[in-house]
Amino acid sequence: MAEYDVNEILTKEGFEHIDLGSGESQEFTELNNLMKENSKYKSWAKRVIDTSNSGYFQIATYVCQSDKGTGCRKHYHPDTDEWWVVIKGQMEFEIGDNGKKYIGNPGDIIFCNKGITHKISVISDEPCIRLSIAVDNQETIHV
Repeated sequence: MAEYDVNEILTKEGFEHIDLGSGESQEFTELNNLMKENSKYKSWAKRVIDTSNSGYFQIATYVCQSDKGTGCRKHYHPDTDEWWVVIKGQMEFEIGDNGKKYIGNPGDIIFCNKGITHKISVISDEPCIRLSIAVDNQETIHV
């Protein structure tokens, strides 16, 4: 069954705090302050870019998960690509159904074409932060 509501999807993933903003992009985001503001949560998401008013519909959301093994369920987006920048910690990105896995470290960029399954898991003992770049409320199908 397809899902479209990002807030609902992140809630199902077990996020403690979700802030998808007001539809406005933040001109400047200081990551250290963002981490301090959300330090009481083991998992949080904060949207910092939202260009849906420009006609391009792209969003950028910081995603933090602390517990080893947490992440996102295996899913795909039939009509849209998605990509991530690893900011902190170490994550495993499983892309496709052929068992291809990448270990993402700070500074790494991982890309997934539309229609390709993907799953993300925290593998480090420290909290992990990634910047997710996608299309707002894209069709998401969990497998």
